[in-house]
Amino acid sequence: MSINGLSLAYGKTTILNNISLMLPKGQTLALLGPSGCGKTTLLRLLAGLLTPTKGDVSINGTMVADATSGLFLPPEKRHLGMVFQDYALWPHMSVAGNVSFPLEMRGINRSDREKRVKTALERVGLSGFENRSISDMSGGQQQRVAIARAIVAEPKIVLFDEPLSNLDRELRENMVSEIKQLVTNLGLTAVYVTHDQSEAFALADQVAIMRGGIIEQFADPQSLVTSPASTQVADFLRLGCVLPIEYCSQNYKIRGTNYYLKAPHHNQNHSHVLIPTRAISATSSQDESVTAIVLRSQFRGDGHLTTVRIGDDSFNHEITYLDNLPRPQGSQTALSIDDSQLRWFSN
Repeated sequence: MSINGLSLAYGKTTILNNISLMLPKGQTLALLGPSGCGKTTLLRLLAGLLTPTKGDVSINGTMVADATSGLFLPPEKRHLGMVFQDYALWPHMSVAGNVSFPLEMRGINRSDREKRVKTALERVGLSGFENRSISDMSGGQQQRVAIARAIVAEPKIVLFDEPLSNLDRELRENMVSEIKQLVTNLGLTAVYVTHDQSEAFALADQVAIMRGGIIEQFADPQSLVTSPASTQVADFLRLGCVLPIEYCSQNYKIRGTNYYLKAPHHNQNHSHVLIPTRAISATSSQDESVTAIVLRSQFRGDGHLTTVRIGDDSFNHEITYLDNLPRPQGSQTALSIDDSQLRWFSN
């Protein structure tokens, strides 16, 4: 799948701006971002539910939309499967009837439909459920029916629009594993929309982090964590604390403090630094440490998640780290920062 310079605007309002990316066959792309960032709009452009203002979309080497020439293939001619957030199942129809529907629309004969429906249900673990009523099934089972319907016609690409958002946490985690296994076993190419970072990282080969109608960063999950492209990405992924810094005495210090950080090179254009949670630890030494006031401490099983305040009256910064001990609110502690784990951002 290839997207080149894709944009969508309504009058003077730009919804998506110059989106370009490429997804190899057999890989999964997660569109990750907060509500209103444009990820579902991009999915609808891929599906053929919206027409782009600029740019083009190609699926398996076939151009399906091109704003310049006016080419636009409708959804039924794009060889897609789609799993919706609300499942979009017909409650008056049986499981087999719901799964069979895309095949009926393609004019597949009854005998072939029955064989394909049986195979699709086996793949999602619902063998023998053909005659079950949709209204008698749990949320997780309904989701499996929706996935079976999406794959029954053996599409070239499957689009998932936040398919697990209506499920409880435990079931959602189980379904993520099942979807991952299914996509892998069937060799599907998939695009998965979510606002949940853990879902995106568990499922995807590549992740596009979206913000304000643009792609802020496009990379594999590990690269996003180790090398966020901007402070916005670092904040969204909650990789730690992004703090303002200033160049002073041939090095950098955190604004509002006298604590100096060791930059890997003398670049005077840095304006912010990401301090990962794992890079911060409490210390008994007063040398090369920063003084902090404890705001709150919560036990979470593997330690005490502690939030502290550093800085003077002009710059107050909150930092969160994992402590071995509970710290009383209002108490003072000293923190050590591992400079080797810092990520630097320029103006």
